[in-house]
Amino acid sequence: MAAKATQPFLDEVMHADINTYNPIKNTISPPLHCIQSYEKAENGFIKIRTIAYSCGKLESVKELFKNRDLFYSTFPEITHMKVLNNSRIECHSIWISDNQKQLYNFQETVIEGDNYVSRLETDYTPKTSVYYIFVCEKHLSGLKYTCEMKILNGTVTYRNFLNIINNQRIFVYYICERMNVTREGYILLNSEREFYQRMDQTALYPRLIYLNEFEKILTNEECTQIIFIGKVQHQMPLNTILSGIHLTTISTPFFPKIQTITENKKSSYLHCESPFLADGTIQTDIAFFSRIVEGNIFFTCHSVHHPLCRNKHTNKKFELVIAAEMFDVSPNGSVESNFYYQFYCPDFAKASPRKHAVMFMDVCNCFSAYRLMIEYNMQFPKLVDISDQLKVSRILLAYIIRVGVYIRKRKVLCSHDERNTRRCDKKVSNYLGQLDDKLLENIFSFLSLEDLMKTMETCKKWTTSGKYFIPSTTRHLFLIRLTI
Repeated sequence: MAAKATQPFLDEVMHADINTYNPIKNTISPPLHCIQSYEKAENGFIKIRTIAYSCGKLESVKELFKNRDLFYSTFPEITHMKVLNNSRIECHSIWISDNQKQLYNFQETVIEGDNYVSRLETDYTPKTSVYYIFVCEKHLSGLKYTCEMKILNGTVTYRNFLNIINNQRIFVYYICERMNVTREGYILLNSEREFYQRMDQTALYPRLIYLNEFEKILTNEECTQIIFIGKVQHQMPLNTILSGIHLTTISTPFFPKIQTITENKKSSYLHCESPFLADGTIQTDIAFFSRIVEGNIFFTCHSVHHPLCRNKHTNKKFELVIAAEMFDVSPNGSVESNFYYQFYCPDFAKASPRKHAVMFMDVCNCFSAYRLMIEYNMQFPKLVDISDQLKVSRILLAYIIRVGVYIRKRKVLCSHDERNTRRCDKKVSNYLGQLDDKLLENIFSFLSLEDLMKTMETCKKWTTSGKYFIPSTTRHLFLIRLTI
């Protein structure tokens, strides 16, 4: 599609009045890159827009926008891209939160001016979207990014709506990381893409060991690869979960002995030891990376050979292939996550059936404790000596029991608080209870005497407002009834 044909779409985005859009509440304060998302419904369409600000040079962004492969590499959910003709692109992508695979194609156009550059996706097939436009323009001494998608009303679910918003936010994050040329950003982008791909390749591991509504455990035929994969709706608030994630860099059930090699805001390199993942104690170095974006959090770790580590390493071939989890945070604060953990444990294939069962049970207990640790922000004991596997196993079971007791107590307290909330008139949130006295009196004037009496039995406020509409000859009888 020629630039002239798509110019009206670009003008619609660049000259839009942002005051006509509804801002979507942020859950992280302050948001990275001053990011803010909006939505607007008009004429049978929904517009989803995200605006962010960053430092950088427009010339560098122009080069990236004009390079098709580089531009689409900033979308980790795109697993495959193919050029159908000179300017028509076909993409395969995965929306993990919905377990949806997307196959679509569109016409691409790049338009640039002295102070801006834009990439437009139009003429979608299937025709659920009108356009998806990305704009970078000069703003004061830095840059302003605008992403907007226009879709047909009724063609997406609320979950899809949140996916589109997070897609825009993640794009801005990785564009800024690429402009800043950060090593952590490059590793995070590749790890996130690997996470999407592995979530789609579970058929490579045909043996199902365990399955429930939240997770499943898979292995290969040789039992050398152990995969934990699942989806969780979290009960705790975001801050508690973030604290739990941080604790995994101090000590975890999988690696009770951890020593920090180097760390910064986005990454940590750790020397880890475990008695559970092999026949004996294994040592490995692990790289831990995290990305926190408004509405979406991602962390990943994997085995590495760090040159600064001075600790002893055994010759065992254990490897943490990938441990990754993506958290989606909705505007109301609810959190759900998808996770994928894969361990390469060659000693499992060599063990006797009895030893294999014990080792596998320990690993499953480790994973259960690890999930509890993230959810409830309860630190696993940091151990100095892990040579006695039986002792460490007992500590692991004691930790699971302790967390279980905490969860039961919390449920009892929450249930007690809920009952108290229902009993207390002041805490009951209902629209009628929030009306002022004059409006209540106006409503009560339309009620029959018997209905008015039943209404007055609800709470003290309604008793006061309703008693003026009871005839004076019978008022004392009804008031006596209220006190019985």
